[in-house]
Amino acid sequence: MMNDEKFIYYVIDEIVLRGGALTYDAAKLFSDRFGKGPNKCLAKIYIYGDSSGSNRSTVASESDYKILIDTLALHFKRGSIKDFHNKSNPSIKDSVNAMNALFRTLDGASRIKLNRSKTTELQQSLLRTVYDQSSGSILKDGNEHLTDALRYLIQKEEPIVKPKVRIMTKEREK
Repeated sequence: MMNDEKFIYYVIDEIVLRGGALTYDAAKLFSDRFGKGPNKCLAKIYIYGDSSGSNRSTVASESDYKILIDTLALHFKRGSIKDFHNKSNPSIKDSVNAMNALFRTLDGASRIKLNRSKTTELQQSLLRTVYDQSSGSILKDGNEHLTDALRYLIQKEEPIVKPKVRIMTKEREK
């Protein structure tokens, strides 16, 4: 972030596919909705996600991220697609704290804005996702997927940074 400016994140739409949909299906739907043509406004696409999308499965020769980028490149300028997915998954506790800090900042504002009419599934996910503070884990019951997606974006862009503390002793001071 440049000059300490505080971004507001606008979630304008969502794509939720069920019933055996593949990465290609999601990328194609996204391209149809936001790709080239009249009234298509996306100049840049930033891809965020967990580390598992980098893995190839036994049934696919390419990772989900490669499939996603290659499919999107058919409908958007390749240079406009940036991949920021996590190489390893972030701490759940840290990423939950980072996301909560943006939903309610110290001054009482919110830096995450949802288009309420087009993000109904994300809203339900946020309301139903259960975070257990004692174990630092999220209950995996199927409600957490959209919350996780937003959490990966926020953790990558606005992490809660743990302060580094260095204890000086008299011996070190000499």
